[in-house]
Amino acid sequence: MSVLRRLHVISLTVILGFFLVFIRHLSCSCLPWRTFTVYTPLVSFFFKTY
Repeated sequence: MSVLRRLHVISLTVILGFFLVFIRHLSCSCLPWRTFTVYTPLVSFFFKTY
């Protein structure tokens, strides 16, 4: 269980890292807040399932 939980945390951190890079790439455009409001429920869902 501990190994699976560690892999789950590692995958979550990788997903959050790509998400932050995605937000940084979109920050130059005009719609960073809309994508942020779209993806925050997904992140909260991942943390709720964990």
